[in-house]
Formats: sequence, structure tokens, C-alpha cells
Amino acid sequence: MNTPKVKAIKTAPTKGAQHSNAVAEVGIEEKRVRKIVKSALRGTENRAKFSAAINQFLSGLTLPRDYLMPRLPNGSDPTALANPWSRYDAAFAGSPVAGPLNTNECVGFVFRDALRYFVSTVGLAAQSVYTGVFGVNVAGPVEAFPTFWGTGGGLPCVSPDKPHGDYIYPGRVGPADQHRGWLMNNGDSLQVILNTGLYPVGQTVYCMIKQVSNGIWQDYVLTSFAGGTGIVTNTTVIPTTGYYAITFAYTANVIIQNSGTLNLYVGGAGATVFGQKALPNFSTNFSFVDAIRISSVSLMYTNTASPLNRQGQIVGIQVPKGSSWTQWTSFGTLVADKKSKILDALNGMYGFLKPTSADDFNLQVYELPDFQLNTAAGSEMVFDLYPKSDFLALVAQVNIAAGQTGYWTLGAAVEFTTQNQWIELHCADLSHEEMQMALDFLVNVPQWHTNALHWDDIWESIKGAARDTWSAVKEIAPIALAAAPLLL
Repeated sequence: MNTPKVKAIKTAPTKGAQHSNAVAEVGIEEKRVRKIVKSALRGTENRAKFSAAINQFLSGLTLPRDYLMPRLPNGSDPTALANPWSRYDAAFAGSPVAGPLNTNECVGFVFRDALRYFVSTVGLAAQSVYTGVFGVNVAGPVEAFPTFWGTGGGLPCVSPDKPHGDYIYPGRVGPADQHRGWLMNNGDSLQVILNTGLYPVGQTVYCMIKQVSNGIWQDYVLTSFAGGTGIVTNTTVIPTTGYYAITFAYTANVIIQNSGTLNLYVGGAGATVFGQKALPNFSTNFSFVDAIRISSVSLMYTNTASPLNRQGQIVGIQVPKGSSWTQWTSFGTLVADKKSKILDALNGMYGFLKPTSADDFNLQVYELPDFQLNTAAGSEMVFDLYPKSDFLALVAQVNIAAGQTGYWTLGAAVEFTTQNQWIELHCADLSHEEMQMALDFLVNVPQWHTNALHWDDIWESIKGAARDTWSAVKEIAPIALAAAPLLL
């Protein structure tokens, strides 16, 4: 039987997110794969096997940066594939710290989410600024919700330091929620600029800043703007890390259409903050994406200090869906969970996200198009604040300052629908039965590994569990071409 060809992946560097040893590390990993594959191929000729599609699916779930996922069952709608990956410097919180950060800890979360893909601690050289315009129709005392728009679908960064990437995107509690919540760190400032000249003297415009808590938007600060005074500015300092939204109201029972500016001032020189990043290069590619699913994600922390200074531990956990990541920001919190995995900082840590439901593979639409065709407002982009899928949390704790250096490596397998005629589309490569068989098998594969052994550990798990049933390894060679094009 002919084995389907697997498209090779070229892991192109992501601008502004690379480590100086990136090329060397990729070469080392490719050599390791070739060695593992050659070893696995010996003695497998007479064994039963998974289908090539199942092998490819397992490889993509466990090593999404290096293996191309097959297209998942999606009716008759053809899709396209991508494997975006990135590297970011890891930042440890110094002393003193405030809010949910703990001294000498580095925190990272990876989500099955295009707009809030990666949240981590970020060190700043200077204050960062995100700014964008909004429109709002104020109709008396009834709460009015602003609409944000922009070419990238979020608030763009206008400063050199970009803790949230080129754009920061808002979240909502659910599809019926009209609030748009922005991630703010304790000590950050939220600034609203509004033209009150549109309102008569003697009338008042009210702006409410809210914080989401337990799925409810709680009133935080009420600001009033006197009508007829022209352009006014109000700045509020945020005391607690979380997601914040703004709404408006007006004393008169007339509809007034207005526009304003929202500025988010993040951190300052030497500060450590939480940064929220979308999928790599998402802001430049979302315009031709209709619906998207992130089939798999991985997160790896690498400590680049000398072995003598890597005196610490790393803990990882898969957090249940519906949780708030702000509850999982400390080493002590993760260690207390019996599902957590602890490794030494010396060896680094690699983890991949295990699916828990078929719903994890649903196609998602993040873009909310503007139906006012007479405006140039564009489209909004918004994600769910309480994720519909599990996510990974990893915290490294290193008490020696000289040992607090390293970087994150993230991988994702993305499948999407599009009407772009320049993108190659195909129907599903995997049946529902094959998909379920692979998910049942994945239970036996360990989720957390040291950096140097994550290839070996995962493949040994696949081989060991498969010997008694289907023996997955005979089809490894064509799959491994994705990461090791020079197999021989």
C-alpha cells in the first residue's frame, strides 16, 4: 500500500520573537528525530500498524511545531493547514512585586485560542502603549457599549516594547455579552478620551469602568464628563490584574453618536507584567481566514543559564476549561494540584495540550463584521474570557538571579476555512473512527517531558503502548519527514 506523502514544514522565524540559538536548536532536534526514527524502524516490518493518518494525527497532537496535522473531519468543507510557532524571552519577576506575580518566578500559559494564544510574564525596558478608536451611540441613562475597530481587529501598539504583541484583543464572557474586556496589570493605566462638545452644556456623560469577576462585570470606577467642554481625558490607574471594560450613559433621552479614543498604558521601565499574545502573525493573516481551529498546542521552557545557576524547579499542569488563568499564576498554586508535574529547572520542560472532548476541535469564528455599510469601521475581534477548552500552565521558580535566563518555544497546529483562491484547500484526511481511536490511544502518552528527552519520551510511549495493539511505529518514517527531511 502506498503511504501518503506528508508535507514538510519549514519553521520560518517569527519576527521579534527569536532566540539567538534558534537555528542551532532546530538542527539538534532534527538530528535527534532522525536517530529516533531509524531506531524505531528496526524490527517493525512484521507488526500491525495504525493508518498513516492516525500516526500523523498523534504526531501533530504531541509535537505540533514539528509535524503537520491531518485535516480533521469537517463534513465536505475543505480546509487549509498551518503550523505557526514562536519564541519569546522568559521574564522572572524581580523584587518588589505586586498583584499575582511572585518574586523569582516565570509564568506561561498557552491556550487553544487564536486571540489569546499565549500569556506570560514579560520584562519591559519602558512603558508600552496600546491605542485605538471606538464609536458609541449614547441614548439616555441606558448603558451604551462602545464598538472598537481597526485594521488588525484590536488595539495596535504604538511603542517599541510590545508585551501584548502588535495588537491586544478584547474578551467577553459569552456570545450575548456586549462588554469588551482588555487585559490590564496592576499599576497599568486606562485612559478614555471623549469629545463632550457634542453634548449640551448642563448635561453629563457617564463612563463606567468595569472589571470581570466570577463571570460578572462588576462596577469599578464611575467618571462623569460635563457636556460642552470639548475634548476631555480621564485616566484611571488599575489596582488589580484582570480584564477591564468601559461603558457609557447620558442624562438626556436623546441618541448622540460619538467617537473616542482608548489608551492602555502598560507597565514602565524595569517592570514585569503579564503579556497577552495572539497566534504568531495573526493580525496580518486573519483577513482571509473565515473559521479556524487550533488542533494542538505545545509549550516549552528552556533555561539558558549555566548548569550551576539553574537551581530551581518547574511545574506544569493542564488547567480545566472555564477557569481563569489569573488563578494559576504561582508555583505554589500549581504544585498543590495532584495532577501537576514537577521537574528540575536544569533540564527545562516541554508539554502538549491533551484534548478532553470532541468540542476542542470545533471551528471558531472570532471576527464580528460591521453591518453598517456606510461606515469604514471594519470588524471587531473578540475571544471568550473563560476558555471553552483546557489550557496549559507552566511556572519556573529559580531563586538565583544568574539562573533567571531562558526562553519559551510555542508550537500550534492550525486548520482554517477560507475563500482565498491563492490558498490550497483539501477535504478531511482523517475519519471520525480514526480520530477516536487516536484520542483513546493518546491517554497512554505522558504529557510533560524534559527538553532534551521530549522527542524520545513521546515516541517511546507511542511505540510501547502500540506493541500490544496496533504498533504505530511502522508509519513513523513518512511522518517524520515533516521535521527531518534528510532522514537517511
